[in-house]
Amino acid sequence: MDFELISSRTAFALSISWFLMRVGVIIITPLMLQYSCDDNVMLFLQIVFYSTIISVFFQIIYFAFKFTIRHSKLTARCTNRATLVQILYIACDYLVYGLFRLIIFILGAVWLLQSDDCDSEVSIYTSVVILGYFGTCWVLCWAGCLSAFVAWWDAQTL
Repeated sequence: MDFELISSRTAFALSISWFLMRVGVIIITPLMLQYSCDDNVMLFLQIVFYSTIISVFFQIIYFAFKFTIRHSKLTARCTNRATLVQILYIACDYLVYGLFRLIIFILGAVWLLQSDDCDSEVSIYTSVVILGYFGTCWVLCWAGCLSAFVAWWDAQTL
């Protein structure tokens, strides 16, 4: 049974837009670290910065893996391995790293609310990052990707 939840072009566009958003966070966050704010908020921004670098690294590896798989002749054994790698990537990115982000962004919101002497640029950027990640990741990724993970989404399209 095949599940075609979204087209491959839509999935590619979503992946690229999510990738570009992560790259934007990597570019903008060091600029925000130059302003003054409470140590907890700055720690939050540093954690976001370094964890985003790690996630972009893994996303690039996954894109390369998926591109290689799509453009090679697959045996049944390779297809099973490719499906396993894809399921592991989804599980690691959305479940394990997603839970890490949930904890970090709750702490970030608490720390931002408790901060008294943040520059407005840092406060606005931190708020946008928190709302952006929650809005995008927790609404789309958890609702969409967990239901898609259960339905073997995209593992059918390798």
